[in-house]
Amino acid sequence: MENDYRIDPELNEIMPRLTKEELEELENSLLKDGYKGAPLIVWGDIIIDGHNRYQLCKKHNIPYEVQKMEFESKEEVIQWMIRAQLGRRNLNSAQRIALVKKFRPIYEKQAKENQSKAVSESNKNRAKSALVNLPSMDSKLKPINTSEKLASIAGVSDKTYRMGEKVLNSDNLELKEEMLSGEKSVSAAHKELQRLEREGHPIILPVQENVDKPPEAYESDFNTEVELNHIKKTHHSYLESIEKGIQWLMSKEFYGEDGDEFTSRIRSDLSNYLEGFKGFERLIENLQPDDCEDDEVIIVKK
Repeated sequence: MENDYRIDPELNEIMPRLTKEELEELENSLLKDGYKGAPLIVWGDIIIDGHNRYQLCKKHNIPYEVQKMEFESKEEVIQWMIRAQLGRRNLNSAQRIALVKKFRPIYEKQAKENQSKAVSESNKNRAKSALVNLPSMDSKLKPINTSEKLASIAGVSDKTYRMGEKVLNSDNLELKEEMLSGEKSVSAAHKELQRLEREGHPIILPVQENVDKPPEAYESDFNTEVELNHIKKTHHSYLESIEKGIQWLMSKEFYGEDGDEFTSRIRSDLSNYLEGFKGFERLIENLQPDDCEDDEVIIVKK
């Protein structure tokens, strides 16, 4: 006796939707020839590939084949499902971006976890460091650039992915359809969206769900432009305060407890420390928001 399997609503959203005609064609094929082709893929009691065939086979009592697969989590299942769709379907760039876009919550979660661990590790190193030795921000945890990772999976450039995602995130249904159908390229659709924005047409982007953030991680609820301006203003004020403090220290002489003089070394370390802060200020002054409004990407001015 064949087991009963279920269709998970979240996973079902990833699967391609058949048109009414395609569904009727599949049903007629199953009634005429029976079940043929690749087996249904299941994870536990959940269908992860072949849900249309499964429903039709159950409807008409047609025997079917099943292949079970093991995964550690639903996130792994989603990754497998999307890669399976990319591998078997002839998709244009926009369609691949739309499909891979479903990966974003997974990689954003991984990025937050890595950021939290890296900040925690940095804080531990900072506590062990002396003032004259700047703490290293190096970490064995490799940062995850979500857009770059998704672009790689979709087989498009990072810029093309970000342009396509911006169009998909807009409320312009007509433009999205033209891009997905291939009537407009990703680049052309993005340029059209920019033109509409310049002309004052409101482009409504979906509200992002508020995710709980680790208290030790530095994150912001503002958009990239607002946050960059905040960093520049805050750091400039902080630099002025640090510079005054270092100038005051530079006017002093330094000796060890045994009487050895350390003035030259301490002043050199203080000078290097101050130059590091000034270098950071020069860096952030050359940063600006991404024109594709990707909050994970910051443009460096030439």
